[in-house]
Amino acid sequence: MGKRYYCDYCDKTFPDNPQNRKKHLKGIQHQIAINSHYDQYKDPAVKLKEESQKKPCRRYQQTGFCDFGLSCRYSHMTPESLQALEKEIEHRKHQKLTRRKRKRAKLDESFSLDDWLAKKLKKKATNELKGENEPSTEADEITFTLPPELQSIPNLPPSLLPPPQGGYQLTEKADWGW
Repeated sequence: MGKRYYCDYCDKTFPDNPQNRKKHLKGIQHQIAINSHYDQYKDPAVKLKEESQKKPCRRYQQTGFCDFGLSCRYSHMTPESLQALEKEIEHRKHQKLTRRKRKRAKLDESFSLDDWLAKKLKKKATNELKGENEPSTEADEITFTLPPELQSIPNLPPSLLPPPQGGYQLTEKADWGW
């Protein structure tokens, strides 16, 4: 018995050779099966837009069956199913908004401006009590140290060296090597 090809979309098997496979893949039944498979995963908003632009299928409304099936160019959705799609779209939008609000609330809790200002005022008050009248900036307070792995390496390039304690001196006009 020879090799057989199994099509996941159509749930069919047939002898596997290039002619049979090409014939199957170009067949109408296979194309319909692929479209119906991917229609399941379509965004509800896109599905609603497509279905609301189509006219209702009279044959499907009268008998509940249409000879064209999924390849019919008219809509087989009832007004109730269209409303259900609209509700699902609204539900997804609401979920998305609540997720954004939760994320924003978490950020607001962890980075509170009031906490930062209180910390800054407390630091300023302790500096004044110590007698340090000069306003200290955060740039002066930050110190950089080399990681232990780099401390043993001699002649590091300037890009890997920590900046000087007072920071770099800015000049009005820098000459970039012409």
